[in-house]
Amino acid sequence: MIKKFSEIYDENKTNHLLAGNGFNQNFGYDTSYKNIFKRMKEFNSDVYHEDFAKIAEDCDYDLELALEQYDPAPKHMAIVYSVMREFIRSSEYEDGKKLLKYEHRATFNLLGKILFKFTHLIRTFRLDFINALMGIIGDAPRGREKAGEFIQKFSNVFTLNYGSFLYRIEIDLNNRSKGTDKQEWKTKDGFIEGRDGFLWEKSNEQNFFYIHGAMQIYREEREGGNVEIGRTTGKGNDRIESMIVKKIDNGEVWDIVFEGTSERKRQQIKENIYMENALNKLSAIKGNLFLYGLSFFENDDHIWEAIRNNNKIDKIHISVGPEDGDVYRKRALAALDEKESDETFFDSDSINK
Repeated sequence: MIKKFSEIYDENKTNHLLAGNGFNQNFGYDTSYKNIFKRMKEFNSDVYHEDFAKIAEDCDYDLELALEQYDPAPKHMAIVYSVMREFIRSSEYEDGKKLLKYEHRATFNLLGKILFKFTHLIRTFRLDFINALMGIIGDAPRGREKAGEFIQKFSNVFTLNYGSFLYRIEIDLNNRSKGTDKQEWKTKDGFIEGRDGFLWEKSNEQNFFYIHGAMQIYREEREGGNVEIGRTTGKGNDRIESMIVKKIDNGEVWDIVFEGTSERKRQQIKENIYMENALNKLSAIKGNLFLYGLSFFENDDHIWEAIRNNNKIDKIHISVGPEDGDVYRKRALAALDEKESDETFFDSDSINK
């Protein structure tokens, strides 16, 4: 018998939340990859042609894995390096300019077409992905108030999502506490307003963590090689998502983890001080951990490893929906190296009751 959330939640304990895509869906926003991709194809059906669409379908619409399998670059990098080395060694010169030997031109042209095709897909993919999320989440506040009430039950909130739904909840909760004497639970994502906008500073008070980055978070290189982590905030009539698109158009890095393997995700996290701090925090929390709306696939093993290796976690509770059968539960237990107890799983729908 799967228990209700209220039956296993102990308000006298320290509780933490790790939210996946199922969190958004529970509150009325279908941000599943399948639905996102459906909308992306409506924007650019010619870009997401049959071969990529077939890969996405074969990957059960795991778009991270689909891009990994579609990526032509790794398959051809050995050829690129080989040709480049030969080009450098045997280049001919005319009027002070290097001339590409005739026998290498066809190879370079082919590689150029392949890599251009892929880089064009990636750029288009990013923008279409944002626009798809914009269309799904929109400005409607439905579900946000209930979601806000739910996350206030936790000392720390972690998420693998990078859409703006949770960010809007952040804004709602913080606005609610302004100008009142009520001791509302405030989200603290570590971003401090300064002369150059909102910049992230490491703080022990941070309680909201986007482990895989988020659409509103970007990385900007300053003079002298310094890297700063910034956060976009919509102002006036500019929506958050519109500001994000402007950042991408300006060449600033939309730093989210969108890779097909755990190893590559781990490496990207390691190269970003904000995301590395978030993962380290998950590795060190004390108390009970609630896992909501997660898939427990191997390409997120860096997350499951952080939980497995944290011996300060007392109890782990995992949400299950009506469609989550024995295969899902076994996969979750295996990913976390956990043994099932009568409090391991709870009904995902019960958080609304």
